[in-house]
Amino acid sequence: MSALSHMVAAAWSCLGIGAADLPDRVTTLLASVGVDEPAAQNAVAELLAPAALGSDFSPGQFHEFPSSSARFRVLLEVLQHLAAQRPLVVWLDDVHWSSETLQFIRYVLERAQAEPAGLLAVVTVRDDLIAASAEAAALLRDLCRDEASVCVHVEPLREADSRRLVGSLLHLEGGVAERVATRSGGNPLYATQLVGDWVERGVLEPGTSGFVLAGGEVPDIPDDVHALWLRRLDRVLDESLATLPRTARTDAERMQRQVLLELAAALGGSVDMVEWVALCSRIGIADPTPVLQLLVATRLAQLGDDSWAFSHGMLRDSLERIARERGRWASHNRLCADMLEHRRPVPHWGESERIGRHRFAAAQYDAATRSLLRGARERVRLDEYAAALGLLALYDRALDELGRSSGDPQRIEGWLLQADIHSMRQELDAAEALARRVQTLAEGAEFERFGGAALLVSARVHEQQGRSHTALEEYRRAQEALRVTGPPSVLAACLSEQAHVLLELGQLDESWETYHDAQAIYEDTGQMVPWSENQLGLARVAVRQGDVSHAMALCRRVQTFGRRERLGRVEAAACAALAEAQTAAGRLPDAIDSLDRGIQLFEELGLDRRALRSSALKVLLLLESGTEDRAASALALLRTSLIVDAPVRARLLVSGVSLTMAVGDSDADFAAHVNRTAALLAEMEALDPEAARSLRMALARARQRGLADRVARIEQLLSATALRPRDAASDTSTS
Repeated sequence: MSALSHMVAAAWSCLGIGAADLPDRVTTLLASVGVDEPAAQNAVAELLAPAALGSDFSPGQFHEFPSSSARFRVLLEVLQHLAAQRPLVVWLDDVHWSSETLQFIRYVLERAQAEPAGLLAVVTVRDDLIAASAEAAALLRDLCRDEASVCVHVEPLREADSRRLVGSLLHLEGGVAERVATRSGGNPLYATQLVGDWVERGVLEPGTSGFVLAGGEVPDIPDDVHALWLRRLDRVLDESLATLPRTARTDAERMQRQVLLELAAALGGSVDMVEWVALCSRIGIADPTPVLQLLVATRLAQLGDDSWAFSHGMLRDSLERIARERGRWASHNRLCADMLEHRRPVPHWGESERIGRHRFAAAQYDAATRSLLRGARERVRLDEYAAALGLLALYDRALDELGRSSGDPQRIEGWLLQADIHSMRQELDAAEALARRVQTLAEGAEFERFGGAALLVSARVHEQQGRSHTALEEYRRAQEALRVTGPPSVLAACLSEQAHVLLELGQLDESWETYHDAQAIYEDTGQMVPWSENQLGLARVAVRQGDVSHAMALCRRVQTFGRRERLGRVEAAACAALAEAQTAAGRLPDAIDSLDRGIQLFEELGLDRRALRSSALKVLLLLESGTEDRAASALALLRTSLIVDAPVRARLLVSGVSLTMAVGDSDADFAAHVNRTAALLAEMEALDPEAARSLRMALARARQRGLADRVARIEQLLSATALRPRDAASDTSTS
């Protein structure tokens, strides 16, 4: 997302603005397009902050994005405001380097079905490089299959077309044109760059119907585009020396100026002016700008507000290639890392990743590992999981270079973070395999400190898989280990998640005590957001214990806190918990209103997975309140947004309400719903009350219609969950 944010920051002239001034700038910009909500202003400021990267920025300073979809939503709204002013074309080049960029385009296409975006996105990718990223390749295939996209494969020009291109650019005798067309190998960039080079060098002169070679001399034709860029670079360096006194025009001076540009290439595609000057000062050059001015004058570089960039990525690639071939690339990257660490001993957001990459390129693998791991954790905080996994892959390569064994503590730290990422991405098999690997190693005293964290990952995986009893046992073991090894914040999270499983299994007293244990730690550490979410767990226990008024009071307290602190995720979760309490009190219309508000907040935040369960509960409540038409409409809307990788509990609830609605459908449709529900039940070790309610309602509806065969099929499902049919017949409204 940093490249996308940088694009918008540049369009709105926000690059380089400090944290103190950015909110005012954003407020002014949004007010000009009619947006004056403080929450929207804070969200846009946070979106632009990583791109602006002043020395006083930190992630979450203006607004906490709960998911990547939440950032996508804000970015899309910004682009829509720009599109309202003038037609908008967004060009995203080299997206093979960024899965997040492709995910954003997919998000735009999905939203465009209900809300046209009003923009044209042009995405370019190299076939040879995207093959290195399976995720990016899969995303690109999905995009190409979308009806709203057009996928164009740009192949090398055919020989006849190459000759026609060359002929349209300049008039040459057949033999010379043939040589240029042949040497280009179907690459139009090569042909256009070669012609541009000849024009700049004065090799061409006007002819009767175009340009011809001056004096009839045929210049040397470079082998490829790289050689062509090097030739242009050589000419720029020669011209830069021409401004010096004759006695200063030495090979050493020329080499020094080339090194200045190689250092710029090492800094990346966009060169921060302050960083470049600081970097050059480390090799004794106080003012590197003369060579930059010549690059700009010859259109080989473009100036920004506080940065500059090479006019074409291939020029930067060619400089890197020269530095590598001449053994200077590692030294350049070491200087970059030293400069960044000297500027800010405590790295700001995004700098750890940069330092880690520079250290790796400098073959300083031990130093690289620390920065790469920190950079991966920062990416996880922003839900940029693919980027985090990419950094962890580089982290593993650094450990390989250091000869670290599979039992090295740094390996284990990386595996634990990978396991967490896979769990959050619903890649449960991969998460469980890594957690087991760490658990095996943690059986030895040397690595015992990792055991609790590994058990916590396993518990989360098994809970998402519906294996509640297994998860509970692992939560208990993780809790015991974390009480010894810490840290307190992780122990509190473990206790709160353990209490949730106890609640689902009906062990209410122990759940209440465990939630209170977590509450005490959150209060001691001042973690107000998890503290508030833990309060909602206590409210749910109170509902099951029959103390509905206490539950409502807890929910409303958290709801007020979330609204006051502009924490939409917290407010949405409070709405969902409040709906459960209102349902238990028989106040179904109020419960439906609370669910609607929670769903709205979840969707605005991009937390579609969290909204899924609330949407299914809404269908169930509509059925229980006798508004079947509204229930059918809500279910149809829910099915269009169904998330394949949602937790099994949420999918089972959706399947249960779908089965309830399908009781009167055709035999084939009803059987399909029964089979789908049975398959999900087979994954569950315990059935939550809401899913049980949906099955009970399906049974009651089948009995009311006198459908004996369907009654029997649903009773089979209920018996498989250890729920007796007479219980199913007696309770269709509450749990």
